[in-house]
Amino acid sequence: MNKNKIAYPYSLVVQNKGPSTMVAVLSILDLMSSESFDASELGKAIALFNMADVVAMLNNAVNTWKKRNS
Repeated sequence: MNKNKIAYPYSLVVQNKGPSTMVAVLSILDLMSSESFDASELGKAIALFNMADVVAMLNNAVNTWKKRNS
């Protein structure tokens, strides 16, 4: 699909959680299926997807934080 180029570095697969890797890979596949896809956008897209994952994790942590009863 990506003409033997590395679309998602294996080092990120190893350091990331499974769900995070799946979100990034599926997002990359969606991006690559666009008619106007430019391979030079891939690095920036991976960085964006990783930042979005961090924001989602922080949001989940805040929303699920045990609150003290006043």
